Amino acid sequence: MRDRYNNPVSGATVHFTLAGAEQGTSHELDNGTTTGEAVQVTTGADGQASVTYHLDSVSGNGDDVTVRVSIDDIPPMGGSFDTDRKETLAFSLAAVGQSGNGNGGNGDGGDGGDGGGGDDGAQTPQVEFRVDDLSHPNEDKMNYVASYDVSNTNGSFERVNVVYDNVNRGSSATGTRSATTMHGSQQYQLSYGASEQWKMTVQVIYERSDRTE
Repeated sequence: MRDRYNNPVSGATVHFTLAGAEQGTSHELDNGTTTGEAVQVTTGADGQASVTYHLDSVSGNGDDVTVRVSIDDIPPMGGSFDTDRKETLAFSLAAVGQSGNGNGGNGDGGDGGDGGGGDDGAQTPQVEFRVDDLSHPNEDKMNYVASYDVSNTNGSFERVNVVYDNVNRGSSATGTRSATTMHGSQQYQLSYGASEQWKMTVQVIYERSDRTE
């Protein structure tokens, strides 16, 4: 959180709520001391508030989950939620089943993964994913830093992709940052799009025995 002069705001309360999941999905948010489908976090000296997403089980092979965030009130788990206000935002996660189908988490801090490589018995990876929004509030310049920590992989692991998609503009505004390490961060900056909705996806890529992905 930053003020109108782009200075970090510390000591502010940020509310996080899970919404939109299927009945068979069991998950929770973790703020470091409390877990549940709705938690609150106090911003630090850097103005940042972060939570960890834990997935215990998922409906079918995958489920779309939404994390709603507000600095005013506790966001509802169901019904409508206004994300056009500066005080609110929402981001999506794609929770992946054990079959390894589906793409990983996206948004302002979440986790998920692309299990890929199920034909070779590849393990379904576990992904912790965080997105820091460093965009200037008074300028239309998008600046996101996505940090990730991938575990539960095997020797078929090849790389991590962080895909940034502009929901408003579609395929005309998308970018991918890649790394061969299981821990790290990727920054994506543009001279526009700070006030638009972005979708971030973490893809964990395995290489099959036939050298295909």
